[in-house]
Amino acid sequence: FDGVDDYAISSSNLGISGDAELTMCCWVYLPATPGGWDSAMGNDSTGVTGSGLSLTLNQARPAIDFWINRFRATSAISTGAWHHIAVTKIPGTIDATHCKIYVDGIEVAGATEGSSTAPNIIDAPAVVGRLDGSRYLNAQICDVRFYNRTLTADEVQYIYSIGAAGIDPGNANLVAHYPLAEGASSTLYDVSGNNLHATLYNISEASFWANTQDVFHYNIDKGFSLYQHTTNNDLRVPYDLNGQPLSITPPSGYTLASEHPAGDWHNNAETKLQMPAGDANLAAGTFWMDSAGTLQARSYNDIVGIWNNENVTFADVSVTNKKKRIATYDSAQSGSALTQIKQYLNIP
Repeated sequence: FDGVDDYAISSSNLGISGDAELTMCCWVYLPATPGGWDSAMGNDSTGVTGSGLSLTLNQARPAIDFWINRFRATSAISTGAWHHIAVTKIPGTIDATHCKIYVDGIEVAGATEGSSTAPNIIDAPAVVGRLDGSRYLNAQICDVRFYNRTLTADEVQYIYSIGAAGIDPGNANLVAHYPLAEGASSTLYDVSGNNLHATLYNISEASFWANTQDVFHYNIDKGFSLYQHTTNNDLRVPYDLNGQPLSITPPSGYTLASEHPAGDWHNNAETKLQMPAGDANLAAGTFWMDSAGTLQARSYNDIVGIWNNENVTFADVSVTNKKKRIATYDSAQSGSALTQIKQYLNIP
């Protein structure tokens, strides 16, 4: 999202209104500190004090924002790095008792700004990338989720760690979920099963769906349908949360080429897979791969991790189908570290 006019909006309302119980969460990469009330996600109700709904990032401080009245983190997130942000609200006043903010799976301190009066949210379509017609967020965004219930700290931890820790929140009360993993076209597909698909506006496909993507872009753990076009980029439509293909009408010129269930996938772009920042050993194992299945870092056939100052081969690459499989690993790292590697490489 370019911070100028890029945004996405759903075709129907979220169904979150009044003094609602809710959770909003997403991954965000800020290239610079936002100087205004730019929003990563929310709904399209703005202009009425206490009646909006957005996750704003003014001065890189996350806030659950109801227009003028908000609960805002006291500290900023760093720029130039991916962060997972979650905000929750239970019915009641806008304060630390009823609102929580999590950054990278950990609850952070916050404070009320404006009035603490309980919000009266106006129901409206989901929006990604902007607050209103003049405030757009310059950021990379993915894995956008709306719930009409309050996730617990353990459930937030599960989403942040990609299942390596915490408790699975399941699909209950998931209103909309946008992986932002399509790679082409102007639709963000909602995989929650509620069909709140969103349309992208004002984007340039060549820059929005860049050929180098960080972290999650093609890491669709439920699988995807591959649609191809004679001239445009491949389109990957994520499966729903039950691992089943979405029923869609593909964009003009696209035809279904193949299905890729969970565990049967590949990176068909020059994709950077980043290990969790919380584990310095895994972070050292970041690697690049191009569309031919050739590793662009460490070595050609091996992905080399650095644990305890020694090189350990923990995965290999099958150039034929470009799938990643765990081959060997340091036995001393066979616990959570291995689990996290498996999550990032999308294998059982």
